Amino acid sequence: MVETDYYWLITSDEWEDFNSNSPPDPVVGSLIDDWESLQKILTQEHIVTYLDYERFASILRAISETIVPSK
Repeated sequence: MVETDYYWLITSDEWEDFNSNSPPDPVVGSLIDDWESLQKILTQEHIVTYLDYERFASILRAISETIVPSK
């Protein structure tokens, strides 16, 4: 069971930018929002976008962290 909802996320346009003089500004993501958005793919005609892949990655990261915590 995942015990958290919110997580920090570095946007895809910043996560590979190592040439920037400042660190990336993380945004707050929500696993519940991610899950609900992904459920819409199954129940409605919905074109899958890169955001859906990012949401899925966040869900997988949360599951991985639940199975083998890095702490």
